[in-house]
Amino acid sequence: MTRSASAAVLTTESPRRKLGFFSKADDTPIVTGPQLSYFYKNDVKSLEADTSIALYDIVSGVANVLVDRLALRHPIVHIFSGPLLGVVYCILPADDKPASPKAKPLDATTSASMVDEIASVKFHLELYQWDAPDIAAVDGHPSLPKHLTKVGETLQGPLFLEWDKSGVFCVLVYARKMLLYRYRDGVLTFLHRIACARPVVSVLWVHMTLFVATNDDITSYFFCGSRSFSFLLASAASFNESANPMAIHPAELPVPQQHPGGGLQLLGVVKEQLYMTCVHQCVYSIDLTNEVLQFCMFVAQGSPAKAVALVPHISLDLADYLATYLDAFGFGTLAVALPTVSIGIKANLCIKHNASDALCALLPQLLAASVDSDDILGTSLFQRSIAALVRQGIDVHAHFPTLMLRRRFNDALYVALVAQKPELVAQALVAKDELSVAVLRNPNKEMDEGLVKRWQHALEVESAKQAIAMRPPEVSNQWD
Repeated sequence: MTRSASAAVLTTESPRRKLGFFSKADDTPIVTGPQLSYFYKNDVKSLEADTSIALYDIVSGVANVLVDRLALRHPIVHIFSGPLLGVVYCILPADDKPASPKAKPLDATTSASMVDEIASVKFHLELYQWDAPDIAAVDGHPSLPKHLTKVGETLQGPLFLEWDKSGVFCVLVYARKMLLYRYRDGVLTFLHRIACARPVVSVLWVHMTLFVATNDDITSYFFCGSRSFSFLLASAASFNESANPMAIHPAELPVPQQHPGGGLQLLGVVKEQLYMTCVHQCVYSIDLTNEVLQFCMFVAQGSPAKAVALVPHISLDLADYLATYLDAFGFGTLAVALPTVSIGIKANLCIKHNASDALCALLPQLLAASVDSDDILGTSLFQRSIAALVRQGIDVHAHFPTLMLRRRFNDALYVALVAQKPELVAQALVAKDELSVAVLRNPNKEMDEGLVKRWQHALEVESAKQAIAMRPPEVSNQWD
């Protein structure tokens, strides 16, 4: 069984083990544990004194003191092991009322007051590095370690937390949410906040895939940067006993399987089966043979080649989803090579990753479209593709005649502008009946006379239309 948090032992790469023990600053024996009783008036009075933690490094059966007394200003409730030492402490409400010498019976007012005071107890989590800096030796005395170095800011105390095997990602589980953090180069960074409809009872990291279990469902999460993906694997409302209930090739999205109900402890994954146990010591499993799920797990753990090998067996309707998923995890160039991806997704990926060769191969398909862009602001897919090719130093003005034949004048004008071809710009402006701008931007002086005449004729026609609209023929000679 895999426990989500251990209050005593941390396994490291070396044969050493660091232990953390609770102690009292005044050496008064007390009962300690991971949970703080709700009726702290009766059970937490012993925590009012200062508490501290002693850390030992055990090598070959010899315990070396790392930190003799790590004390906080508030009572320590629990500690979590992992790449960082997590210390949970509570802040008790101030008791301003003088103690009464006579015990009073418990009534409704007293009960409400106790509930308010219980709700005011706040739990906080602080994370510390295991390696403590040393104090230089003075007057021949041996050097002693300082207190542990705190990492990041003080967080709200979680119900429990779980580190992945790499020691980089950590999920903090609360009553109605989960927070994902990344610890790298001594810096703790917040990544994701996931709302939970039901309280989480167990979590499990498997190759960068987070499995989350509640009393009613089991969900898998995949995190990358600022995005997250998830699949519902099991639900209490489902009656499917496997991921492939209809005996069809598992080429679609995962089908929720039957949830045994109640609290579950996730154990691990063995041969494409997720195993778990319940409070009655029964062992259950969930089928993970769905190929879309396996695709996502391979990509999340950094094995895109294995994931791409599954693409031919997955439905064509999910091709864009698979390409988007690959791009989210930093494998966008592999997504461009997928043959079943739509032209829009593929062109956007080529633009994003500067895949000029693939974009040049897609350009004939973009030219075949009969719909012109609405403007020349460079926001359409075709215009963004042209701009990406120009940034790569590729000549694009050869596509101008094709666009003119298809009467895509906005796209033709955009190509002429980004290619810096004034002659082509003038031709596109004339086709758009922008004669005044064409005259001003025309570098060919031989065409100026013809353009000016067409411009004058257009002005005369427009003036005549306005004159007729302002003074209709039936009232033109009434004042003569």
